[in-house]
Amino acid sequence: MPKKHQSKLTSKHAAHAVAEATTTEYPDASPVVDEQLAGNPDYDPYARPEVAALDPAELGDNPWQPRLRPSPRAVAELAYDIALHGQIHPALARPTPPGAQNGTYQLAVGHQRRNAIALLARLKDKEFPQVAAVLGEYGLSEDEAAPWRDVLSHAPLTVRVEIRPIPDSEMATLALSENEKRANLAPLEVIAAYDKALKTIPLFTTDSLAASVGLAGST
Repeated sequence: MPKKHQSKLTSKHAAHAVAEATTTEYPDASPVVDEQLAGNPDYDPYARPEVAALDPAELGDNPWQPRLRPSPRAVAELAYDIALHGQIHPALARPTPPGAQNGTYQLAVGHQRRNAIALLARLKDKEFPQVAAVLGEYGLSEDEAAPWRDVLSHAPLTVRVEIRPIPDSEMATLALSENEKRANLAPLEVIAAYDKALKTIPLFTTDSLAASVGLAGST
């Protein structure tokens, strides 16, 4: 049988597609971080990261996160899985750079895990009618909410996070490579994310950004 045509935007296509993008400014990005880390004698990109349990509110978004509107149902489904099995993989974050008002830490990857655990914290100590009402906001019916009765009592309320210094270039490539694997990411979101990376991180060209995202996605 012939292979089904894939309409997914590849990293190379996305990086070159930004030639058609508008001249949007991105004040929330912090392009000085690469230079700060390079000039810091204590910076070691291979150092073992600190692991912490953090309140979801302490974790701000990656400035290069391409997913603009996460699926509420997907957040709820992940929250149930975490309540049942725990958080299997830690998120990854860096201390928020000076001048950025985006939480105590900026996530590199793990936005869905943060959102899911924030939902679990919101449901803490609520009676089932309140739980069902909140989950209704996430697209779940009352019948779908019923199994939550058995898992909320031992659900985690903090996010397990690895924390280390992360340069802007790695923040961008991690965000793009993580989300590029997801089939439901809108092409316009991908193009906007590549456009922002190219405009706020001077070391990137269209080809080097595409190559970096492809390399990050293969590890």
